[in-house]
Amino acid sequence: MAHECKAICDEDVVRKLVSPELADRYDRFLIESYVEDNNMVKWCPSKPHCGSAIRKIEDGHDVVEVGCSCGLQFCFSCLSESHSPCSCLMWKLWKKKCEDESETVNWITVNTKLCPKCSKPIQKRDGCNLMTCKCGQHFCWLCGQATGRDHTYTSIAGHSCGRYKDEKVRQLERAQRDLDRYTHYHYRYKAHIDSLKLEDKLRKSILEKAVSNSETKDQKVFKEYSWVTDAVNRLFISRRILSQSYPFAFYMFGEELFKDEMSEKEREIKKNLFEDQQQQLEGNVEKLSKILEEPFDEYDHEKVVEMMRQLTNLTAVVDNLCKEMYECIENELLGPIQFGNHNIAPYRSKGIEQATEFCAESSDCGSSGSS
Repeated sequence: MAHECKAICDEDVVRKLVSPELADRYDRFLIESYVEDNNMVKWCPSKPHCGSAIRKIEDGHDVVEVGCSCGLQFCFSCLSESHSPCSCLMWKLWKKKCEDESETVNWITVNTKLCPKCSKPIQKRDGCNLMTCKCGQHFCWLCGQATGRDHTYTSIAGHSCGRYKDEKVRQLERAQRDLDRYTHYHYRYKAHIDSLKLEDKLRKSILEKAVSNSETKDQKVFKEYSWVTDAVNRLFISRRILSQSYPFAFYMFGEELFKDEMSEKEREIKKNLFEDQQQQLEGNVEKLSKILEEPFDEYDHEKVVEMMRQLTNLTAVVDNLCKEMYECIENELLGPIQFGNHNIAPYRSKGIEQATEFCAESSDCGSSGSS
């Protein structure tokens, strides 16, 4: 083209003038620019990155969970793992709490005192309130102040904690309550996460049995083994929801996020309502897991039909209980509160939908994804 020529050099002409490598880089920059400028499209957060991007479908929900073709399921809003019924903020706080040393500090606060001389932590195992550090310093366990050595089982000569002791006791009691509460919820959260990992192996075994039996036994029962796969999928969906219902309850009924949003009476009523539903779901999920562990490949026709009936009914019950829990959270718990920062992804009976691959070429940047 001549100097100062105003003719437009279109993309096809540019591609003929540059190397294939440069053209590929150009395509990649176009795609990245499109994704960065479009709130409805995000890169899959997989590590290492799978190279896919996903488009959010308009369905009226601010928060959705999506599944990438690489197998990763994640929250479209915060790009962390799928975490409903927790809000993004709840999940962020929970993960941080599990990863940092906040509860370790709580344990140290509850179970040790710092020596007033050398500042080493001292643990009280039993006995009276006079503590003796390895450095030789004597101090009072209740208030932490340095003292003399003379004492009885109930008092230390020349020393009185007074009001200072009362404040220390209140601090210890508060730290102990916080630690006990966190331990309660984390233990149950972790138990369901561990069950989920074990049931992943169970799922593979069950599917292998179903396929094998469809070829060797009663074709009327086994040729269509969706009753098994449906039950396994329901177990996985509900187990994940159960695990994350505990961090939800930790923040919903604690004082960190909603201290001023509910009275103590309202908090207790809502807590009991939620825990009733949580326990019903938990009990039926455990029943479902137990039945799926049965060696149905060794059963006769009559027993297989009975197992199929049980699993079909229980799968429907668990699905309905999950739905009711989400409705309770949205309408009874978060609904009355101005919860702009606490929207949750909706419950989907079929689980998180798989997304199709996005943007193979720059001209396809409008291709579909999934929500």
